[in-house]
Parts: sequence; C-alpha cells; structure tokens
Amino acid sequence: EITDRIYFGDTGGNLWRVDLPGAVRPTASQDTWQINKLADFNNGTAATDRRFFSAPDVVRIRLGGKAVDAVLIGTGDRTNPNAIDVSNHMYMIRDIAVSAYTTPRPTNAVCDEPETVDFRCSLPLQHGDLYDITDNAIITGTDEEKTVAIQALNSADGWRFNFPNSGEKNLARTVTINGRVYVPTFTPSSLYNDIDSCEPQSGTGQMYVFDIYDGNRNAINLGSIIPNAVSLHFGPDGTIHVLLPPGAPASSIEYPGAIECAGGVCDIDESMRAPYGNFWYQEEY
Repeated sequence: EITDRIYFGDTGGNLWRVDLPGAVRPTASQDTWQINKLADFNNGTAATDRRFFSAPDVVRIRLGGKAVDAVLIGTGDRTNPNAIDVSNHMYMIRDIAVSAYTTPRPTNAVCDEPETVDFRCSLPLQHGDLYDITDNAIITGTDEEKTVAIQALNSADGWRFNFPNSGEKNLARTVTINGRVYVPTFTPSSLYNDIDSCEPQSGTGQMYVFDIYDGNRNAINLGSIIPNAVSLHFGPDGTIHVLLPPGAPASSIEYPGAIECAGGVCDIDESMRAPYGNFWYQEEY
C-alpha cells in the first residue's frame, strides 16, 4: 500500500497537506511531491495563539453528490492545560481536492484568471473562511434564519466552533464514526488562577458530539479528568460501541446517534452496517 496524501498540524496553528503522487517508491530525485498550507488559524495575538498537538481526523463524505474530504481537528496547548488566555476552536475543513495534486501550484497570476478552478488558489484558509456554528442558527433559528444559515454554511469551506468555557481546549485526537465526531476537551478550574488558592484545583472534561454536516452538537460531562479520545469496540454480534475515556462517570446523558449511554459505553445507531474486515490472532510458542 502506498500513501498518496498526508495531513498534519503544527504548534503554530497551521494545517498542512502533503501530496505524494505516483505508484512507485520515490527516489532521491523525486520532484513530484508537494506541500501546501491548507489553513492558518493563528492570528498572532495572545487570544488567537491556537496550536495543534493532535493529528487531524480525515473522513470521506459526500456533499451534493460530490466526494469531499472532511479534515477535523481541534486546538489547545497541551504543554499548558490550565491556560485561560486563548480562544480555542474545533474545525471542520472541506478539502474538495480528493485526488493527489500532480501539477505545480498555480501562480498568483494564473489564480487571478476567471477560468482557473484550483482549490490551492484559496489556500491557506483563514479563520473567517469557515462558518461559525457556535450559536448554530441551523438548529435553533427560525425557518428564515435556518435557510440563511444553511446557505452560509454551504458557501463556506467548512465550519468552526468556539469552545465556550474560559480556557477550554482540545488536548486529544478526535474520532469520527457514523457522521458524528467525538471531541474531548478540558476546562481548567476557575480557581486555578486565583492567587488566594493554595491547593491544586481540578478542571472539567467534556466529550462533544458534533454532527459532521450541520454542526448540531451535544456534550457529555466526563468529570474532573483531562480526557483522552474515545475508543471503538466492534462486538462479535456486529454492534459498535463508543467507549468513553478512563475516569469518565458510569453514566451520562443521551446524545445524537446513541441508543443508550451507560456504564461508560454508548451504542451506535442500529442503522450502521456491521463492521467487516480481516481478523487474526498470534499464538506464542
């Protein structure tokens, strides 16, 4: 198997796409590979010092009958989980170039020509290029507001969500299944930065569940932990379970797509097809 594309973020708030076209292994003279900055979400101020510490989650979806690669990633400074001075976000970017780039990136002059259609001409994407679902009119608005919001989302390059709590940040990778992305966050205690507090104060972990298409969401309170990513369990009967991180409470609220959520285990919608693949075991001698 040969990888033809790589996505990664950096601690400067940049998201990158690397294309490795070709069906043969590269040599020292390889000149067809290229790297493009997909997005830049750090605006150079204290409040926008957004950083990526986890790998993005890349999911193939269809919008209007066309294939799109959804690139999902959240920001948060893992080296300073108790910081409260940065406004962190969750991002879903729609990368419409689902095949590897095999031609050089167009020059600015070529991009300015009306007939040029190349997604690279719009890169890097900025914060404002994504639709803000923080106060999601698609879900909560009037019929007229919903229509306007849907049009705005469709014309944008994806969506963004501002974590609402002071200092809230994403410190672990996201997991997407059945059209829903599970996003763990940590919010430091408001007492942590209180100069009168002499003892360590625990914060609060949450697990957001976003609809990948319209940003509808709910949240599961995970208690006083810095949560890791969810784990998926594929049962022998075809049932798929989402296992909440260690330290999560034994029960929690229901959320979109769950049959039930108890004992730290949430069943996925029965409409999903059963898992398939190859299975093996290794026996030691």
